[in-house]
Order: sequence, then structure tokens, then C-alpha cells
Amino acid sequence: MKKQTLRRTACVVVAAMTLTGLVGCGRNENKQTAQETTKTTTIETDGDSETSEISDVTDEVVAVDVDITQYPWVLSHEFSEEEFLTLPAGAKFCGIDLPITKETIYGMPYCTTIFDSVEAAKDEPARNISFYVEDSAYPNLSLDVSEMTVGEVMDTNQFTMMVTYLNSTAFGLSKDDFVAFKKAHKDLKEQEIFLDIMSTMYGAPNYFSYYSDEKDVKKMINNMTHPENTNNNISTHSFLVGWQFEDFGIAAYFAESGRVSSNGYSSSFGQNMSIYYYPIEYGTIEDCWKETFGNNIVSELITERKNAFGDIEFLSPNPNVQELVGN
Repeated sequence: MKKQTLRRTACVVVAAMTLTGLVGCGRNENKQTAQETTKTTTIETDGDSETSEISDVTDEVVAVDVDITQYPWVLSHEFSEEEFLTLPAGAKFCGIDLPITKETIYGMPYCTTIFDSVEAAKDEPARNISFYVEDSAYPNLSLDVSEMTVGEVMDTNQFTMMVTYLNSTAFGLSKDDFVAFKKAHKDLKEQEIFLDIMSTMYGAPNYFSYYSDEKDVKKMINNMTHPENTNNNISTHSFLVGWQFEDFGIAAYFAESGRVSSNGYSSSFGQNMSIYYYPIEYGTIEDCWKETFGNNIVSELITERKNAFGDIEFLSPNPNVQELVGN
């Protein structure tokens, strides 16, 4: 029951955010650059043959040659094939020490129309109860387990936590400090900063998948790096990147694109990103998203990236973001 509920929720979020992520992608930038090619035609005459050159325009576009640092985040950054990551000292989720305990949740300022705290609802049925926090620095807590009380859910770690429409407070940064940081580093996209913050805190992610009926990682990489060969010169996917530890998993959902325009190659994110926390008792990231995203294909990603790019050094979190987290 709990996983079916989560999966239905995940599907709704995926569908909604995919549409959001696609809005604005390539607007006024989808000007296809045609390459002139030459056809050779042989015309037969009496006793002779002559060749004439006929100029023709095709849909072919000159291949794009870009540096790895320009490619989308999932293609340019480090990933790990370890089954479980080692939790770095001081790692947090929304300012909360990891792993998250029931005592911590009991002390957080959640508010519903009926209960003003999780503690106050301990003896109530947990089914379909979600606690929405008033402070945007904290995540939403969802309890989707039937025939259990809230207290029993907390005792068995049968809960999930989620942050949507991310902002700086979710990472313990003041809005003023975050705005100042973005102004000082205009080359960094906001979602890229969030992903680099998590990679700084948790290490290289060890979960990867993307939304598609038929997954072909080699084709996905080719389309993302050569969007001139796709419709409208844009290749967009909904990605799920995760950090799986023995006690819990944290996953980030977002849309990202590779594109070609008259200004050359560029990558971009959709407007929103969501982050999820799963106690291991509830399931791994793969368990919770398998129906929507399928299996963890991080090994395929690592292999196919190496085939595509060779033995290059993939990117670690941006040093400026690392310094931001350290402060």
C-alpha cells in the first residue's frame, strides 16, 4: 500500500515537473543551421557523359564540438558504482543531521489543520496523513501506511520526506547570502548549485535513471551531446540522481536539456527540482522509484560515458560551491 501510494505520487510529480521543465526550453532558439551539401548527378548524352554539380540543402547540421564542462550535469560530473556510500561527517538534509531520527521529527514545527505537531498525532491513524511544515527550511513529512498509528510509523521508519520548489533555506543558506553567491557566480545555474551542494555533502551519487519507456543510455548520451540530430535541436530528459546509504537514500528529480541554437551548444535545467529522503526501512531509492524510473542504471551511465568521452576526468563539485558549503 505504501509503495503504491508513493509511486502514484511520484508519477504525478514526474508528469507535472516534466511539463514544467520543458516550458521555455529552446524558445526563440530553435533556429536550425542548415549545411549545404553537393549532389553529383550523371547526365547521359549521345556518346558522351557529363557531370553537373547540383547544389541542394539538407537537414544535416555540422557536428558540435564542445568541452565536457559545457555538457549537462549528469554527463559531466562524477558518479559512483558503490552499492552504499559512506556518510561523510557533518552531512545534513535541510539542515537536519543524518540519518533523521523520529526524535528530530517530533521536535520539528509541522502544522496541519488538525495537529500542530507529529508528537500530538502519535496515537492517530497514519494513513494518508501528511504534515506540511510552515518553515520552508524543513521538508514535508508523508505518512502513507495503513493500519498503523503515527507513533508506529515513526518507530518503524515507515515515512518519507520531500522538498519541492527548492530554495536556499533548504540547504541552510539565507536568501541574502544565496542571492549574493549567485551574483558573484553568474556562470552557475541554480539547480547546478543545488546538485553540487549535495555532492559536496554526500559525495558522488551512486544512483542514476531517467524517465523513458525504453532506456538506451548510449542513445541518450548521443542525443544530449548532439541535439542537432534531434527534433528542434533540443534533447530533454527527466533525471533522477541519488545518494544511497545503508540507512537512507536521498534523491533529486529534475529536467535537463542539451540544445543547439545560433549561439552554439548549451545546456539548461527545467524550472524546478525536488528532493526526497527515504529511510532504508521504507526502501531504497530504486525500490521507491522502480515503477516510474526502472532500475538503477548508474553502471551503464559510467560505461557509456567512458565509451563516448574516453578516459577524461569528470567534474567534482564546483570549488566555489564547496567553499559555500564549508562556510
